Amino acid sequence: MKYHLIFILLFIVVVPVWTISLIWNTMVENENDAVRYRFGLVLEERLEKISEQSLGILNETAEELKKIDKQGRDDLVNDVLFFDSSGQFSQTRAAPNNIRPESALFAQQLFKDRLQKRDAKTDEAPRMGSIINGNVSLITESDYGWAQKMGSPDLDLWFWHFLDDDEIKIIDVKTEYLIEKISALPLPVDINPYDGVVLADGKERLVHLWGAQKPVENNATPRASVSMPFPMNTMQLYYFTDNFPTINLKFRILILSVACSLCIMGGYFFWEHMRSLDATMQKVSFVNQVSHELKTPLTNIRMYVDLLKSSLSDDVASTKKLEIIDHEAIRLSRLINNVLTFSNQKNLQPNPAPCDVDVAVNRILESFLPQLESQGFKIETDYKVGTYIVDQEMLAQIAINLISNAQKYASSGKYLGIQTFIEDEKLHLKISDKGPGIAEKLQENIFKPFVRGDDKATEGVSGTGLGLYLVKDLTERQHGELILNSDKNGTTFEVIL
Repeated sequence: MKYHLIFILLFIVVVPVWTISLIWNTMVENENDAVRYRFGLVLEERLEKISEQSLGILNETAEELKKIDKQGRDDLVNDVLFFDSSGQFSQTRAAPNNIRPESALFAQQLFKDRLQKRDAKTDEAPRMGSIINGNVSLITESDYGWAQKMGSPDLDLWFWHFLDDDEIKIIDVKTEYLIEKISALPLPVDINPYDGVVLADGKERLVHLWGAQKPVENNATPRASVSMPFPMNTMQLYYFTDNFPTINLKFRILILSVACSLCIMGGYFFWEHMRSLDATMQKVSFVNQVSHELKTPLTNIRMYVDLLKSSLSDDVASTKKLEIIDHEAIRLSRLINNVLTFSNQKNLQPNPAPCDVDVAVNRILESFLPQLESQGFKIETDYKVGTYIVDQEMLAQIAINLISNAQKYASSGKYLGIQTFIEDEKLHLKISDKGPGIAEKLQENIFKPFVRGDDKATEGVSGTGLGLYLVKDLTERQHGELILNSDKNGTTFEVIL
């Protein structure tokens, strides 16, 4: 078995196993991350239920605050301040000299903001936040709402309410009241009682714990978190649990099974590939041997045809028949040469030497003349090279295949043009025709082995599909370039060596 085939076996069998073993843990971790993400979404939904219940408490509290009068409620409020339409204190629950200065200042700021919003009749949606001198307030289309004083070390909540007589009531709310009511909420039924749900303030301090304490102690990082509804949005709900899903053994066994299946499939396909390759090599070897065996009889046939031509020079009918035999022998010889070149291309190396390019190309053209003339071709030549260092055998085969291509597929144009010239110290060989041209979509593929043109162009024309492939291959082996220009008016192949 050849070394490169052993390498293929290692590549398609051993490498996948090695690769899978390396990425196994990565796949498992990625899947674990996906599971954690999906599970985290489930936990967030559970926390949202507590958040929604808290919003209900805020709404209930708002209704209670709307009913607060000048006497206030010790369990619910710290201060109750009333402003008239001019912005002056009209009433206060406490004596004026007992009002906290920061409360009075914030209440005045809040009053101005609420009055401006009301006068402007804003159309902004409810529950959007606005900034009042660094403090967050709730914009609402109703005549009451919440405000939150930012920068305070603790949660500082305010409630405002427009009264019928253009007064505005601003209440400094006791946050302890709200927190106590929220803490009394029962856990939603879908939350595991062995898990822990934590309500934390803006400084990550524990305010209340629902459920078990152990998961909180065991897990430094919560599995999910959501913010409380406005105006308590500086507080967070955290979900802690020890029961976090991971990939089980079944998934690992599945991955291992896939790896084993890949190994078995790789081995099978390699065996099939070897069988197919062996059969192909036998066919190529057979064609190669037959082609070699045919060369000698063909050489003898052409030799005896030439002898018969000499002896029957006066017999015109016999001479024409001999010319047909000679032409077909030449055509078969070209086909054999193409097959041999294709089968031995791995070992084919250019052998450049001084060569009269014009003579060599013209000699090739002369071998085609009888057939071209019988088809009515107009032939134009322009030779301007003379001697040039090139592989004569490769150049001859390039010219043979290009002329043969024009003869077969461009016979409708009945034109063949051949040019040789030197440009930029390089040999240029141009062979042109006036046939139907090569469709743009086919121009890339015609240089591939065994590929021929479209059905209309190749109908009734014999060929192997090797000619243009060999032209390109032989050109590139000499570090040359092959240029194709084709349209509906004809085709030109330009070989640059």
